[in-house]
Amino acid sequence: VAATITTTNHEHGNGGGSFIFLAIHLCGTLSIKAVDLFNHFPNQIKFLALKPCCLPHMIHAKRKEVFTIGNHTFPASDVCAPGSFHKDVWKGPPRGHLRKRFHNWSYHLLQ
Repeated sequence: VAATITTTNHEHGNGGGSFIFLAIHLCGTLSIKAVDLFNHFPNQIKFLALKPCCLPHMIHAKRKEVFTIGNHTFPASDVCAPGSFHKDVWKGPPRGHLRKRFHNWSYHLLQ
């Protein structure tokens, strides 16, 4: 997922205010993008409410990728899991079996 953010002097604190960032129902690695954006604008974004949806797909673990958030890195295999939502229906292992992976995901996003 790629995002382009266009800013003005107003948004960089030259006369502007601050804002909150609501990042709800972010699937897979989109949560990393939200945290990166929050960290990139510490003077403007005063609060981040992050509610991830699906864990990153297994392809990242199969490629032995390492995720990076700021100075924090962690192996994709710590958080990736099979399954995703399709038209509001979960397709994958019972979600209760993914509790530890979601805990790891939340921990790493917070770092």
